[in-house]
Amino acid sequence: MMEKKELKKRLASLDLFLIDIDDTIAPHMTVGIANTLARDVISSCFFNEKLENPDHIITTKENVSFILKSFFKNKIVFTKNKKQYKDLFFVLYYGIKLHILKLLFNLTNASKIYHVSNECLINNFLLLLKKTNTNITKYQYNNQQLQKSLFPGVKEFLEKIKTTKIAMSQSFDVGTYKQLLHFDKIIDNNINKIQIKNSNDKYRIAKNLSKDKKEIGILMNDYEDEELLKLSNVKLIIMKSPPWRLKKKADVIIQKDYEYLL
Repeated sequence: MMEKKELKKRLASLDLFLIDIDDTIAPHMTVGIANTLARDVISSCFFNEKLENPDHIITTKENVSFILKSFFKNKIVFTKNKKQYKDLFFVLYYGIKLHILKLLFNLTNASKIYHVSNECLINNFLLLLKKTNTNITKYQYNNQQLQKSLFPGVKEFLEKIKTTKIAMSQSFDVGTYKQLLHFDKIIDNNINKIQIKNSNDKYRIAKNLSKDKKEIGILMNDYEDEELLKLSNVKLIIMKSPPWRLKKKADVIIQKDYEYLL
């Protein structure tokens, strides 16, 4: 682990700080939207009243626990609307499929035998929205919800960095983060235009952004960010809870919160 004095020195020398948003500064937004959609569909099928809406980006573990408890705490009333059961089928089908794809992603990338990108995850998420006729804007997070979702200490850490800060995300329409965390620019996806479908897209964008920069810092967390390490002028690599194969490439590793960096 890099000493704080050296870390402070390197941070001060940077002229560009690249930040991955998903699971690095807060839980993955697309996963959170899928979980909230699943909660709404299950609520419509089995409960008269809508289940409590989350006030932050919920993880799958949180959502499964909440839904299981709801079946014990609430009166079950089966809906007569057949479309709701059809939506439930799609939520379960794509939910299981996305989990299998994520496991495959982690296993293949850990071995480095074959690279599987998040592109297939993005495509299946879009199919879920289409099959359930869901307007994603209904599930966008506001400033307050994102504030509650941030990992402890990350906002304070980013505020200390005075150089240009550019964030990237494979999630959809995450622009709210720009004002909340004072990013100079955010590059993300939207339903009509997928700019970042895999790690190669991230590298291409980052290379273009950094071509006139002498010292770059990177804040990342998994294999989809690994291509960024190929940039020739990277001087600082900070990783949030990285998989084991990437740990040796990090200058600083953040496990639970960002308190060490403050």
